[in-house]
Amino acid sequence: MKIVILLVEDEPIIRMGVADHLESIGYKVVEAGNGGQAIRILSERRDVHVLVTDIHMPGEINGIDLALWTRDNLPSTKIMVMSGAQSDAPRLRPLGDEGYIYSKPISNASLTKRIRELVEK
Repeated sequence: MKIVILLVEDEPIIRMGVADHLESIGYKVVEAGNGGQAIRILSERRDVHVLVTDIHMPGEINGIDLALWTRDNLPSTKIMVMSGAQSDAPRLRPLGDEGYIYSKPISNASLTKRIRELVEK
């Protein structure tokens, strides 16, 4: 079974680069450009194993809201949050261990390591 990752990033170039890397190491990647689009995908697909989301995105649903929605509605989906601003950390406390923010830019090696850790939990 192939692990499915929903990658949510509003910057197309960043999203494409991360998606290419994740696909090159064997994951299936579904992409979304904002939180609203991600919730629609998560509502329709029940095969997403890992949510990788940026925090700051356009639209009404930011990455924190998306992460909390996912935790409440799809508790088996693992969550990884990325941001360029560490000031977002206190807002992620409700996510517990999965609320750790990874600073952007994140190296491919660090991204790969964290996703493997999440999948193995």
